[in-house]
Amino acid sequence: MAVQVLVGANAQGDAQQFLSAVQTFTQEANKVRSAGQKLASSSEWQGKSAQKFDLDFQAFAKAVALMEQSLQKMATGAKTVITNIDNTDVQGAAQIGGFSG
Repeated sequence: MAVQVLVGANAQGDAQQFLSAVQTFTQEANKVRSAGQKLASSSEWQGKSAQKFDLDFQAFAKAVALMEQSLQKMATGAKTVITNIDNTDVQGAAQIGGFSG
């Protein structure tokens, strides 16, 4: 089943905004991962609650890794949108230039 994608006037800007959001998400996820790893490895915190946190944190880290993989795939699509619009703009400018001569 083919999917038709309509590209609007804001598609390039929307794609750039999406890429920026992906980058921000990745940076913030890395901060959470780092803080969680520090807390999970703290020698001051032991027992069942620490074990539960560690298990929950590991599950969280796996889920975030899957989200990041999906976001990177979508980011590749967004980059393609930007490239295709840039190429279309260049081709259109060349055609307009051809008519003026």
